[in-house]
Order: sequence, then C-alpha cells, then structure tokens
Amino acid sequence: MKLFIVWSDKSDAGKDTVAELLSELVPLTIVKFSRAFKTPLEDWLGLDRGSLDDKEFRVKPVVNPVTGNLESFTYNDLMYNFFHVFKSLYPGGNYLVPGATKNVINSIIGNVAIVDCRNQTELELLKLLDYELVLLHIDGRGETKSTDLDIKLDDWSFVPTQYYIDNSGTIEELRDKVRKIVEDLYE
Repeated sequence: MKLFIVWSDKSDAGKDTVAELLSELVPLTIVKFSRAFKTPLEDWLGLDRGSLDDKEFRVKPVVNPVTGNLESFTYNDLMYNFFHVFKSLYPGGNYLVPGATKNVINSIIGNVAIVDCRNQTELELLKLLDYELVLLHIDGRGETKSTDLDIKLDDWSFVPTQYYIDNSGTIEELRDKVRKIVEDLYE
C-alpha cells in the first residue's frame, strides 16, 4: 500500500486538486491532518463543521461561546495558539489527536493521500506508518509561502520515491502529469 504525500511550500498550489486527480486513477483515501485538529476546536466553539476551513471566516473576530461577545482576536489567532498549546502538551508526539492518528491511518485499507503535512511532528508520524511513502512535490501558481509550515523540501529526504509536479498549466496538463506518475509507479 502506498501513502502519497501531496506537499508544497506554497499555499493554493493545487495539493487538493492533485489528490483528487490521483483518486480518479488509484483507489485511495484522502486524509487531512488539519481536520483532526479543527473538528474538536469547532465543537468547542459551537461552530458548524468546516467553518475553520473557510479562509474568510478565519479572519473574523472570535465570538465568545459563553458570552456571545466579540473578542479582540481572530479565529486564525485562536487556531494558531490552540495548535501551539497542543504542541507543548505533546512534544515530539502526535498532538493533533494524541496517540490515535497513527492507528487511524494504519487502519485504512488501501492507499492513502495526505495533503496537509505542515510541521515536523506530522512528518515524524509519517515515518512510523506501515506504508510505502511517495512524495508528490507540487510547485503551483501560489506565490505565497505557507506561513504555518515548518517543513522544507530537504526534510523529505527519507522518502525514497519522489516526484516533482509543475502545476502552472491547465487542468488537462496536470491530469496527464498525475497519470504518468501513476503509470510509472504501477508498471
């Protein structure tokens, strides 16, 4: 079984699109580390599921779940601080869902694609999984370097199979590039 790590150091590079195109060719489950982090936070704040995926929503001031008052900080600020609290509580471990994410991912039957590996702890977790790792490095149209990313391309040197995908063309060109990678991997 393969675990496809769809990674870029740019925001909006096309990671989700590449994973979706990959899923058209290879049966797989797409996993997002961030969802494991955002779901409990949304529950705690009484938000609709998926609210914290909306970039425009995240820059709004937080509505205090107890008083209903607007706070002086945004949902992005809260997520950043919440994330770092968990990081300090579980140093060197999987602080997103302590002790569970490894088991959940390993229990998936078949191939997996992870599209949002952003930090060293998540990277270390990937080393522990029982999968053949394949890195798909996406260089897309996004010009902005991701601000919540503390992984560099060199950090992926432990992954034996790596592909570079230039996502500066059309969706058809991107689909062809993904298809060629799948053919190479499964020939």
